[in-house]
Amino acid sequence: MRKLFSVLISLFILTSFSGFAFAKTIAVVDLEKAMHECKAGKHAKAEIEKLIEAKKVVIDRKVEQLKKLANQLQNSKLSKAIKDKKAALYQDRAKEIERYKSDAADEVRTKEKVLSTKVINDLIGVIKQYAISHKIDVVFETHQGLIYWNDALDITKDIIKKYDAKYSKSKK
Repeated sequence: MRKLFSVLISLFILTSFSGFAFAKTIAVVDLEKAMHECKAGKHAKAEIEKLIEAKKVVIDRKVEQLKKLANQLQNSKLSKAIKDKKAALYQDRAKEIERYKSDAADEVRTKEKVLSTKVINDLIGVIKQYAISHKIDVVFETHQGLIYWNDALDITKDIIKKYDAKYSKSKK
């Protein structure tokens, strides 16, 4: 609600004072869409998925080892002392798996945040350059409280193209 109020106040200020400079050209961009559709965003997503898959492999291996230990505990021929040791080992490994899962989730979240922050910051730089070169006075992000806009104002596709070109050049 605060964002909507801020946008409305900004628009009112920009358009109501005829003696002052005001925005003549306004555009909107969907940063979320641009991030998911640009090459850098897709590359970041693939990197995160690769990390998740690697963590899953380790977790699956640890779970399999834990299952083997559980099967050994089912053996009625084991002495009480050996069963107690294996039960303690089972508990330790179960806790280790939970810690690993938690650490892996934290690592994935951190990497995702770092990668998406970089892509967003790069996109914002491209948006600023685009706005300057196309003489756009104001660019709004579509998810920040806009209620209506003419689709002709949406520069998201152009931003994706410009950023992909810049990203492709940096990868060469």
